[in-house]
Amino acid sequence: MDFKDIKTFGKGKWIVLPSDSSKQVFEENCALLNRYCLNTPLCLSDMKKVKEALKESSFFIFIDNNDKLQIIGDFSYKINNIRGVTDGVEQNINSEYVDVANELLSSTSLIGKKSWLYQINWMERLRKYQQAFADKQYDKIEISSLINDLGYNGYSLHFPGSTKPDNKRIYYPVVKRKLLLQPMLKPLIAKHLGCKTFELAVGKYTGNGEGVKYVVGDVISKYLHKNCSIEKVYGSINIENYLGEFNPFKIKSTLNFKVTGTGEHPFNLDILDVISKKQLNISEKEWINDKNRQTTEFQR
Repeated sequence: MDFKDIKTFGKGKWIVLPSDSSKQVFEENCALLNRYCLNTPLCLSDMKKVKEALKESSFFIFIDNNDKLQIIGDFSYKINNIRGVTDGVEQNINSEYVDVANELLSSTSLIGKKSWLYQINWMERLRKYQQAFADKQYDKIEISSLINDLGYNGYSLHFPGSTKPDNKRIYYPVVKRKLLLQPMLKPLIAKHLGCKTFELAVGKYTGNGEGVKYVVGDVISKYLHKNCSIEKVYGSINIENYLGEFNPFKIKSTLNFKVTGTGEHPFNLDILDVISKKQLNISEKEWINDKNRQTTEFQR
């Protein structure tokens, strides 16, 4: 994996630490990786874990002009992880270096990078939405993209099963949780969807479906009542019990659909929005350069 031709926009440099090296070089690489990871939320601030990790995979790190670590990743035949050092355990990439990460992920042909490319830019869009709400610049928010981003639930933390569709394991990053608390969020989305605010649920919905028309987030319910009025879920559905009172397969969803005992139907392309189809089907490089993509920039 060659980093020489990857643009860094004058913000620092990439360092590659291969795992298949001589004993002396291996020890030097471990010491270097450990030094840069000290005083960060990364587990590699522990030398024992550094040695274990570097034996399994090669690492690449981005060091800024102040000699501080900003991006870290590991790869074998593919990119396994790429993370930053901000927001504590979330290990997000600082906004200033998102373009550096994008350049890396759009310049390499390694498989396994798609979800990381999406997640990095998704996080940056959430930050932009949050800032727009804070500044009350609602006209700069593309509501259809906001809905789609609030419905995404693939955020990856280190703990196993962090994206499982249940109330305990679907992890919402802090910036997403803050967005869901914005008082103008529901009115803007309801207006866009053509419904009343009381017909709209956002975030993790655990109700039985009565009186709700749309869910922007994740349905995590024990069952849906026979009078369920949900038409569409912009996110995932996980229902614990299928009692036969209401046919949950009448509901359109944009991500995973699971009803205990009836099987799982991930990524049903027939019911995905156009935006969701675009995210799933076009290549990463085209997605980054596409003018109609969900960019990290708002409409001007």
